[in-house]
Amino acid sequence: MLIATGRMFRSALPYAQAAGIEDPLVCYQGAAVVEPATGEFLLHEPIPLELAREAIAAVQAEGFGLNCYVDDELYVAELTENALAYGEFQHIPITEVGDLLGWLERPPTKLVVIGAPEALDGLEERMKARLDGRL
Repeated sequence: MLIATGRMFRSALPYAQAAGIEDPLVCYQGAAVVEPATGEFLLHEPIPLELAREAIAAVQAEGFGLNCYVDDELYVAELTENALAYGEFQHIPITEVGDLLGWLERPPTKLVVIGAPEALDGLEERMKARLDGRL
């Protein structure tokens, strides 16, 4: 049996353990394949650092915050209501880092914007156009 999910490894692991799955987990929309017994990343395709910084700057310029996943940890610029709700729902800790662009030194595995669907639909279209399919 195989689990493939968009979630981070640490939030998928309890489900795999409960189901008795010992095979590697496909996480982060396929950007990571992780050995559940050891947490070793067998495959990891993070977002190139400069592209991630460009995307973060563009999203922040639109007035949105985002979740930044690095080394299977969740980081945010500030602990907003949306960030706290997400962390509580996923049962994962969130680390507030302040200036996310200034803090980011390693390529993230995933970037996620949390918000109202109608606002995110417009943001998605603008980001696709701005980043020209690179992300």
